[in-house]
Amino acid sequence: MKKYKRLLGYILFAAILTAVLLYWRFPSEAVRQYLQAAAGRFDPHLAVTVHDVRPVLPFGLEISKAELGLKERPGLSLFKADSFVVMPSLRVLVLGRPAFRFDCKAYGGEIQGVISFKKYSLEGPFDTEIQVNSVRLGRHLSLKELFKREMTGEINATVNYTCSKGNFLLGGGSGDISVSNGSIRFAQPFLNMESFDFERLDAKIVLEEQRISLDSFDFKGKQMEGKVSGTIHLSPNFESFARSNLNLTVAAKAFPSLFKEMGGLLDVTRFLGQGSKDGSFTITIRGTVAQPRISFG
Repeated sequence: MKKYKRLLGYILFAAILTAVLLYWRFPSEAVRQYLQAAAGRFDPHLAVTVHDVRPVLPFGLEISKAELGLKERPGLSLFKADSFVVMPSLRVLVLGRPAFRFDCKAYGGEIQGVISFKKYSLEGPFDTEIQVNSVRLGRHLSLKELFKREMTGEINATVNYTCSKGNFLLGGGSGDISVSNGSIRFAQPFLNMESFDFERLDAKIVLEEQRISLDSFDFKGKQMEGKVSGTIHLSPNFESFARSNLNLTVAAKAFPSLFKEMGGLLDVTRFLGQGSKDGSFTITIRGTVAQPRISFG
């Protein structure tokens, strides 16, 4: 019995020593360069910048100050994380292929999930399940350039996404998204409003073959409430995202606060048509994200 205890002690000592040496001599620079190169091989349009990589117990990596951008537009940040911790997931035992769970701190909130690869390669294709908690859109400074308008609000979401190698926009998936206490600033005043301030926005979306379909999309603010239906056909790459085509219908009802801004119910009726005496109206949105064309129906 003494012999086995001594052997177990030697094994534990060797394991601890190996872990300490691995942490101390961890090839941070080599791993950092590999991660940056792997993203480029997955999608040649993307550029990943990683400030530092270090091991975390028991078998994980912590990536600090990671940023996802575009090679053609080095000043544009698609996503920026303060920290990103990755560890093996128990799903690897079921799936028989690489699977990792991650915890990301970004934009004042947290993003958690699981990513599983279909091959033994970090270059895809892969499946993900993502949970977004309390991410603040106002802290994402590049959203204005991507969507050609300012947006704020706190976003919570659950997303399932599958992506094949080559282009993130060619993937497919679905999501339940909620944004609270936010605003969308218009490029030009709309219904005398410089921006639409909403208390809550809830949407169920499906992404398939570069097309976003709105299964449901409800919004409510101090000025109006309503529903949005239709599709958004995405541009094939992030560089031209603002040229994505819109085919949307909005059924809304204006509140007294909007009547006041426009000068009263009479002015609203004249502007929107005789069918809107109770403040209800319908608009269609065509054109692109950068230059939408709005008409009243």
